[in-house]
Amino acid sequence: MGPAVALLALAVDASALDFERRVVDARVSSGGEVALDERRGLFLIADRDAVSADTIRPGVSVVDARRHAFVRTIAFWTQPLSPGEATAGENAGAATPGLVPQVPSGIDSDTRRGLLVTSNSQSDRVTVAPVGVNATTAANLVPVGDHPFGVAIDERRGEAYVAMYGSDRVDVIEVRARRVVRSIGGVTAPTKLALGDDGRTLYVGNADRTTAKYELAVVDTRSGAVTARLPVDPNSRPTVDPESGVVFAASFDTGRIAVIDPGSETVRAWIDTGSTPHGVAVDARRNLLYAPNLTRNTVTVIDRRTLEIVATESVAGVPLGIAVDERTGWAAITARDASTLTFLRPRPRAEPTRRKRRPAQPG
Repeated sequence: MGPAVALLALAVDASALDFERRVVDARVSSGGEVALDERRGLFLIADRDAVSADTIRPGVSVVDARRHAFVRTIAFWTQPLSPGEATAGENAGAATPGLVPQVPSGIDSDTRRGLLVTSNSQSDRVTVAPVGVNATTAANLVPVGDHPFGVAIDERRGEAYVAMYGSDRVDVIEVRARRVVRSIGGVTAPTKLALGDDGRTLYVGNADRTTAKYELAVVDTRSGAVTARLPVDPNSRPTVDPESGVVFAASFDTGRIAVIDPGSETVRAWIDTGSTPHGVAVDARRNLLYAPNLTRNTVTVIDRRTLEIVATESVAGVPLGIAVDERTGWAAITARDASTLTFLRPRPRAEPTRRKRRPAQPG
């Protein structure tokens, strides 16, 4: 019998993780929010085109989630201009007076129907388009309220919830028909949205800087009624854990993330990142949370079970949007005012565990 073989056991404790990192060119002028089309294996990146004052060519960049390669651009500059107001420093130099292009801000993917939905904040329009097209047209536009912001899609019902920051409401769009079917009131200056896994509960963050009354509104999607208002930090932006239903509400104003129990609708813990988290992405399979820091070139990584910070990873550019492909473990992070897309994936460190050598057997 030959000598005993040393065996290696892979550590899975989050505290023992390091990360693989890849940086690719997403072919955008200014990376915005990002969504994952799981069925087609694609990351969809809103290109805000905020750094180009002479040529406005906003769109959605399509990146292969497995190969980490740019696939194509879905043109938004092919849609007509709409009445609106360009944000100072963003497209103002090229906008026709009184008319603005369709610049995507929020984005989500309806993988069941093969559609993407974007909020075009400057033009008060929403774009609903097939993921497979190369260019969008006027037929893809849906008129909505003032300053559409965050987007959350209920794939069961084929509806998109879009926050209307300037109208104090959430518009609900039937995505196939491309029309607003109802609106939800009782929310002030809504920003980002998160939908419970069963589709019955919508969490609405706000940025009510006029009254400084910051809350997370809990909405019954069947009745449209606000059932609870949870006090949170300023400008908190919610994410729902797809496995547990726990809500994480990140505030880049304070650096804290509220951890909210969906049953009791109470904040059960706070995570102090000491940074500027713009949101949270959940990798339930690997028990990790990712929080991109808006004013720093870093992403805070948190143990989903203990709520302890386990790493601070550098990324290319100032991170803005983030999405996680749980099948592969890769998180995709966009960069504001840059074309880079950073991919991060946890890589457990190998902890050698040696099997005791067996005594030699008599011949």
